[in-house]
Amino acid sequence: MDLKTLREAVVTHLQAAVPDDVHCDATPGRFDLREFQRRSVRAPAVRVACMDMDIEHVGSGLGVSATVDMAAFVIMAGDRHMAGDERALLILSALLPAVSMATWGIECEPAMDVRGRNLYSTEIADKAGVALAAVTWRQTIELGVEDIAPGDAVRDVWIGFQPEEFPEDYVHVIHTEGSDDA
Repeated sequence: MDLKTLREAVVTHLQAAVPDDVHCDATPGRFDLREFQRRSVRAPAVRVACMDMDIEHVGSGLGVSATVDMAAFVIMAGDRHMAGDERALLILSALLPAVSMATWGIECEPAMDVRGRNLYSTEIADKAGVALAAVTWRQTIELGVEDIAPGDAVRDVWIGFQPEEFPEDYVHVIHTEGSDDA
């Protein structure tokens, strides 16, 4: 699993949770007034980002567990029927249950610590004419572990310390039949 796959899965699932006129897409990071103006995002929109990550090695294998702080930024403009901040609250109301405990159809832990955040500021409302809000959560995934097809096997394991400086110091610790080296 990788972070891009996680973010794409979230975008796909959140698009289904919001009205058709709200465009859901990825964004590289925090979304604020400067980012809104730089990217020329048209409201109504939801932008999904992988924010911060806590890494933990998993067992004795090569896998790494990452707990990722995720955010879905809501960008809403008002219209003659409703103010932007009210529309943002309605979208938050749709996104919060969609995120709670979600696994997005991929292998990951359910979303946890789900929170709605009102990011309203007069600067954003006055300069951009939009209201910002966000849903934030934490999601744990396994990084760097490639799927192994049935019948595939790890045949050799080598251990080394500072392989760039001492490549001859690798120790061959496991060898099974069928391996070419040893």
